[in-house]
Amino acid sequence: SVSDEADAWTQVQSILHGRDPELWASWFQHLSETDRAGGSVTLMAPSRFMADYISQKWSQRLLAAYSRVDPSIRTVRVESAK
Repeated sequence: SVSDEADAWTQVQSILHGRDPELWASWFQHLSETDRAGGSVTLMAPSRFMADYISQKWSQRLLAAYSRVDPSIRTVRVESAK
């Protein structure tokens, strides 16, 4: 359901914020979850630069946070709105 998906992303954001509030404020807070199915999550970033940077630098941290909330998640993709 939609509320379950929102709850999971809220929990992931909380984990990321708790681990490093400055990193969260700079990067993760700007993301939104657009899809979660079949062990894969797609996140949307506001710019291509941000999407690429997060993919390169922080994809493992995102995946680690997701796997704590939903152990079925195996991959996290970050795409850009533009």
